[in-house]
Amino acid sequence: MSPQVYKQKLTPFHLKVATQITSGRILRIAGGVPRKMDLEILKSSGLLELLDPGEKGLADKGYIDDTLLDKLITPYKGGNLTDEKKVYNRAISSVRITIERTNGILKSFNILRDAFRHALPLHNIVFQVLCNLTNLHIHLFPLVKRPHRVLLGEPVRFSIRRHE
Repeated sequence: MSPQVYKQKLTPFHLKVATQITSGRILRIAGGVPRKMDLEILKSSGLLELLDPGEKGLADKGYIDDTLLDKLITPYKGGNLTDEKKVYNRAISSVRITIERTNGILKSFNILRDAFRHALPLHNIVFQVLCNLTNLHIHLFPLVKRPHRVLLGEPVRFSIRRHE
């Protein structure tokens, strides 16, 4: 029996990566499941159960869910936000940039940008190897010289630009 090969444009798998926000290092991987909504994968992945008591994950707007308020910090969604909510969103974005840099390193591997043309069971193994290579890259070339001031509890000023 020949291995099943996936030749469509996009990979059939959706993966979640838990990243340390102070360094960008990949801590956990979950997924390898057929494409679903991000929130659905997160809830079934077991990643939230790995959080220590009182600890919260940081996520983007795709993970907003009232049932996860005690587990996730997410930005506010919507067009008519108060200045306070805009500042809050900016603070989250300034911390999430490390996560986005880690994602950028992962996406630099051609095998993740193109269709996966190998046996489907190999996809998770390949992804784990790429995550290990990404962690090695981050170890050799740190993404963060010093944790963001928001994480250190230092005062941070964000201004709201007004377009008039």
